[in-house]
Amino acid sequence: MFLIGGLTLAVFVAGKIFPAVESTLWMAFLAFVTLLLYLDLREPVNYMSLDFDSNGFCYLGIGGRAKVEWSDICEVFYVRSFDDFASQIETQWQFVLKSGVVVMVMVEWSHKQSFASAIQNNLKIVSGHKVAEALRMRGEGRWRCLAD
Repeated sequence: MFLIGGLTLAVFVAGKIFPAVESTLWMAFLAFVTLLLYLDLREPVNYMSLDFDSNGFCYLGIGGRAKVEWSDICEVFYVRSFDDFASQIETQWQFVLKSGVVVMVMVEWSHKQSFASAIQNNLKIVSGHKVAEALRMRGEGRWRCLAD
């Protein structure tokens, strides 16, 4: 925050000293602030980390850590609900394991497409068409993503 404030002041002063390049300075400043915002917003809010590969995924959420192998999953649901926040839809993947345990993984835009692709590519029980359809839904609901 101090960085942006200090840079704003520096660009303002430099623009008054060098009026010929003031607009260029402001454009560079806005590009830099946009980059900072993009990098900050890429970080997930609802969990600490989500790593996945061809063997499975490791999810470090607020409630704890879950390490799941793709072969242990027997059902997959995509859930959109208003439960936690009145003004924001919460979306999550729910994985039902063969042991009966349900693992919930919050959806964040930074991992949304790549994690959905990993699910489709590594889980033979999942229908890519149903996953794509669930991701397009905008209302509240629960979609089962298994192949018929």
